[in-house]
Amino acid sequence: MIDKQTVIDNLLAVAEELQDAELEAVDAEVALLRTREILRQVENGILTSGKIEGKNERVREATLAEMTHMELDEVAVARVNAACAGAALRVQQQRLATWRAVAELLAN
Repeated sequence: MIDKQTVIDNLLAVAEELQDAELEAVDAEVALLRTREILRQVENGILTSGKIEGKNERVREATLAEMTHMELDEVAVARVNAACAGAALRVQQQRLATWRAVAELLAN
């Protein structure tokens, strides 16, 4: 049987882990925004330099993607990191909800 002190200890620990997960999620979102902004700036520089030629939009888009492949990769990595941080945050929120439910059951 779980005693009240164990529940309290777990609630406090999960609350701290939740706070850490929230900060990591925010950091990951900020990193994603930064990488997207860098990509936008690089794309704008390429577009205004006249390096992109082609008769149709698809060719121009493909050329731009080829010229920005490193930045596109960084955006993809940042997107994955943000998704993982969001998932970790949801796990901690669920853990806190579970321990709160246990605390309620013990209180009754």
